[in-house]
Amino acid sequence: MRVLVIDDEPDLAEFVARLLRRRGDCCQVTHSAESARILLDDQDFDLVLSDLKMPGMSGVDLYDLLNASKHPMANRMAFMSANAPNTPERIRLERTGRPCLEKPFDAARFEEFLLRSQAAAVRSIHDPP
Repeated sequence: MRVLVIDDEPDLAEFVARLLRRRGDCCQVTHSAESARILLDDQDFDLVLSDLKMPGMSGVDLYDLLNASKHPMANRMAFMSANAPNTPERIRLERTGRPCLEKPFDAARFEEFLLRSQAAAVRSIHDPP
């Protein structure tokens, strides 16, 4: 599986990349939604794992941009978040219906989340909105 990891925290992004590579997945890491947007215009990924809140464009901003333009990667997005419930970003995230993994997490929770995220991405491909 090809996965794009977006997180402004380099250590966390690399931790996620290591977990993915151990599974045999190919991944690319970027540290901003702006740079991810450029990558998504030129490359196809099976899954996009994005931090929710980042400087500049947030993960939900990226999702909204992709979704508004009917970009197929919008339906392949999943999020990671340390934000408390009921924050504006978290409320926006819940409206997307996309999967979200709470930070901090360990390898077992990440694996469970990854399986749910893959299933959600497959469903969205077979049942577009």
